[in-house]
Amino acid sequence: KIMWNDFGLIIKAPIVVSSNTIFENKWTGILIGSNVTVINNSIYDHTSGNGICIEGSYSKIIGNRICGNSLGIGFSLFEKISNNVVMGNDICNNKWGIYLRENTTENYIFHNNFIDNDRQIVSLAKHPNYFDDGYPSGGNYWSDYAGADLYSGPYQNETGSDGIGDTPYQIDQFSRDRYPLMKPFGKVISLTVTPYYFAGPPGSEANFIITITNIGEENGKFTLLVSDKNGWSLPITEMVFKIPANSNQTIKLNITLPGEAKVCNINEVIIKVKSGSDEVVVKRKIYVTYDYVKPSSPIHIEGNYGFTQENGVVRGNGTAENPYVIEGLDISADNGNGIEIIGTDAYFVIRNCLIHEANNGILLKNVRNARIEKVFIVNVKKYGISLYSDSEYISSRNNHIDNCTFKDVYTGVYLSPYSDQNIISNCTFDGGTYGIVLDEAYYNLVTSCKIKSMKIYGVQLYIAHKNVIERCTIMDCGYGIGILKSLSNYIFHNNFIRNTIQVDSINSKNYFDDGYPSGGNYWSDYAGADLYSGPYQNETGSDGIGDTPYVIDANNTDRYPLIEPYIIAPQADVTMVLDVDEEGYVVMNIVMSMRTRPGGGLSLFKLTLSIARELIVLNIDIEKAQSPFNITPILNRLYEQLVITGSTSEKIFYIRNCTVAVLRLRLNSTINTAFNVKLQDLVIVNATSGVESNVAFTGNVLQFLRGDANSDGRVSIADAMFIAQFLAGNRPASDLNLLNAASVKHDSDRGDKVTIADAMFIAQYLAGLRDEYMNLRGD
Repeated sequence: KIMWNDFGLIIKAPIVVSSNTIFENKWTGILIGSNVTVINNSIYDHTSGNGICIEGSYSKIIGNRICGNSLGIGFSLFEKISNNVVMGNDICNNKWGIYLRENTTENYIFHNNFIDNDRQIVSLAKHPNYFDDGYPSGGNYWSDYAGADLYSGPYQNETGSDGIGDTPYQIDQFSRDRYPLMKPFGKVISLTVTPYYFAGPPGSEANFIITITNIGEENGKFTLLVSDKNGWSLPITEMVFKIPANSNQTIKLNITLPGEAKVCNINEVIIKVKSGSDEVVVKRKIYVTYDYVKPSSPIHIEGNYGFTQENGVVRGNGTAENPYVIEGLDISADNGNGIEIIGTDAYFVIRNCLIHEANNGILLKNVRNARIEKVFIVNVKKYGISLYSDSEYISSRNNHIDNCTFKDVYTGVYLSPYSDQNIISNCTFDGGTYGIVLDEAYYNLVTSCKIKSMKIYGVQLYIAHKNVIERCTIMDCGYGIGILKSLSNYIFHNNFIRNTIQVDSINSKNYFDDGYPSGGNYWSDYAGADLYSGPYQNETGSDGIGDTPYVIDANNTDRYPLIEPYIIAPQADVTMVLDVDEEGYVVMNIVMSMRTRPGGGLSLFKLTLSIARELIVLNIDIEKAQSPFNITPILNRLYEQLVITGSTSEKIFYIRNCTVAVLRLRLNSTINTAFNVKLQDLVIVNATSGVESNVAFTGNVLQFLRGDANSDGRVSIADAMFIAQFLAGNRPASDLNLLNAASVKHDSDRGDKVTIADAMFIAQYLAGLRDEYMNLRGD
């Protein structure tokens, strides 16, 4: 078995290469020169290159199984490549079966089976090659050959069929297969499995139809073997049956996706049929999605008015409170773009979609306010998600890519120049060439992502400044992170594990730790000890930080390398207080002081407010934030309006750890409404595991009694006196229940203030002139 190299084998000597399994190498399975014999090998899953690449002459390629590659067999562009023999091979399920370059000539290619390649052959040859062995030996089997077999003979003009097509299979202007075979060469088994894949959530059922045809001349015994990569419970693992000549057997394979199956994962079912020395294998993928997805054609939206039902929008009006929603789609783009959205600042969400077999999965150009979440992107040639910008002023920014999975995508996420102030969080990148690329993009946040098995870079920064990369695990890549001409990026609290080169930094200077005691990154190749502690690592006792720095180069050092992999454990202190803002309006301040060990990061705070009775509008403003670095306004300041119409509304905020933030709620009451405001729940969510933890809070601001300014549980003349004393400056705001005091008289749609009118209304209420809602009685 030869796997996971740049090239599986490079053979330039006249030797025999026989009976190997060669798969998942970066570029090519076998690269050969002249006079090499390659026989009876299994060569598959080279998605970026050739199964076999021929760079010489007089070589023999015989009896190999070459499947699932970008190119099955490719001929290199040398001055002349000739007199090679390609015979008796199964060339199946490749993007291109065989590729002939300009100077390939007089090669012999016959008795091969070209089955279900996207393109059976691509020929640029300017000279003839030979695709058959004459009559009656025949040529090749082509699964897309549409000719009939009614005649026989060298000129196919004699009565009776002979297993050879009556019309040639045209290759190019110089070559053709004069005698295409009607059945696979040397085979007695024809195997088809439909559909080509299944997508559904855990607990759903994948239904496949297996059809086995005996294409031999005699009755045969056939063995069906079914297995999978993930070890699921399969209803069929082995069956044996007899099939008469030229007959078929149909089997239903119904696989229930386990309830505990990992969402955004791929399982592969391997269906193998054997009869004598003949064996055929078909693989079918099962995509585990968040919910059921329905097939959809690719989507193209341009401008704010392009969000229509015809373009996949299921609800929303494009506002922050009610964004457009595109969800639950299975898009196979046939090498185009799965979803393409251009030139909009409307708020929209793309969620729970499966996008595959595309050139680009999701392409956004000059787009703001997008949220892409729970999208599964697999087998994409170029970019999984790409953000493009025309200029600093016409750009893609304020977009959030969250909880998406990228499998076997050339580049997972690409941010072009001027694509600034975006967030990439909680995403998984598995296999491909590049995980995340920031190309002249500034002020972006990459957090809590898992990036593994990238052939080149896990993360690449190119002239990219002032970005934050934190709490990510980057493992088993060629380069963990590649940095070129990039300055002032903050890279800390990440795990760099078993990358061939952890950091490749050229002409760059960046920050690789968050100071002491927060710490830097975990490096699997760090060899230092942890005997001391303190900012200078000279105090007695260990502290989980290495005693010596991790030196990257002359300009870059992690001063505080972590001894153990970084584990996210966020915590918070929360205090609730009533206050008066600069304009005199009463506000509820929720003061959140985030802390964690070792620190930093993006945490998910879920705030649940319960409002009883009538409509309340809350203006929500993160008033201030203290951070180790002010990287961008969108991370440190947020202004939204939350309209609550029911008994409970839930709002989710992203707020950095190691900050102090004041979440300011301005309460708008109406004079006729008695209402209760209650902070029902506040939890902090681990951004990686999703585990929620309750957060304790202090401050008795939850009880409401209109007019009870001194919080003694009743409305009396003392409450009016408290208000008057506060307005005269003789009593601090902390002595008053500001909510109860300000809501006596409703001031405006902007909110309520504490004024002398509130004291007068209380006096009138006590005199019987006003009711409990402070409305005048009668006349």
